[in-house]
Amino acid sequence: MITEEMNCPLIKDIEEGEVIKVVWTLHPDKAPILDGLSNSFYLIFLEAIYRDLMKMIHWVHQKRNIGG
Repeated sequence: MITEEMNCPLIKDIEEGEVIKVVWTLHPDKAPILDGLSNSFYLIFLEAIYRDLMKMIHWVHQKRNIGG
């Protein structure tokens, strides 16, 4: 069971710095994920897609529904 204390960090707002840090830790040659894009796509085009990526991350976080 997840306590209130355990849940707090999970539901806090996602900070932009966290997203950039995670993207830069991705291994570029890993297999594509559900969107069909490899990690190298995100590493190469992060600056171009950053705003849309953040909108998508915030939308998913608000909906709390990643798996559909």
